[in-house]
Amino acid sequence: MDRKDKYDHPGMWCQAHRMSLPEPNTDTILCVPQKNGNVDWNLLMYQLWTGVLPKSAVEAKHFRGRYTYGSTNVSSTSHVLFIARHPYSRLLSYYLDKVVASHYSDRFPALRKKAKFSEFVQYLHGRWVAEKLSSICILDHHLCAQVEGCYFPDAAETIILKHEDERSWIHCELKYRLNADDAKLFDPDWRRRGFRNGPCFYEPDCHSNTTGGIITGSFHPTHASSPEVLEAHYDRNTARLVNDLYAADFAILGYAKWDGQEPFFVANITLHSSSSSSSSSSSESRS
Repeated sequence: MDRKDKYDHPGMWCQAHRMSLPEPNTDTILCVPQKNGNVDWNLLMYQLWTGVLPKSAVEAKHFRGRYTYGSTNVSSTSHVLFIARHPYSRLLSYYLDKVVASHYSDRFPALRKKAKFSEFVQYLHGRWVAEKLSSICILDHHLCAQVEGCYFPDAAETIILKHEDERSWIHCELKYRLNADDAKLFDPDWRRRGFRNGPCFYEPDCHSNTTGGIITGSFHPTHASSPEVLEAHYDRNTARLVNDLYAADFAILGYAKWDGQEPFFVANITLHSSSSSSSSSSSESRS
């Protein structure tokens, strides 16, 4: 049986983490696509369900079957919190984590060893076109478009929460929609168990090292949202190919595309083409 046929929604095929919440928020579903911080959100969900943090990320992973995947049904009464990320930084994070650091290149036998990011994107786009793939999920579920796993048009409400704007929404959403009080968010075990550099879920609250205000626990942080890392890996053609691969994410999630000419914003950072001014905007220094 094709694995796509095993599930009632592409979100199951793509293995996006759609997580149900304990009472009184049983009509709220937290949906986190792969490469959008699902390890960190799994830790918080474990804590919300059990009252304590897991001893390890592996323990949280084993537990999540109780509140995610098949046990979570999205209906017309569901309120979906969709954790989104800019497609540019998300795909770059995959490359740095899975291809460079984890040697996932074995999954792509035609890709040369130590391929540059631009070569990796060309490889993905080439297979997508040549094989007429409906989705690059077929190549690896981590590569699925975010909307394939977390966008449910028939839900009562879908709230898109962008990583890049995390500072503006995280406290409100955590406390009022997830019912996570300060005792959970500022638990010393966040640091004791190696999940954070400080005793809190959201790193900026601990005044610790962060990447653009985005949650970056001790789990394979790639810094793919930093202006320096993005600018080092993206050129006009690479951006164009990513625009094609993730057209649905750009359209539905409202992210800007880069034409390689003018600066544009990803999170609070500005990318410049090599022909543009080398001066940095004030927004770059804040991210």
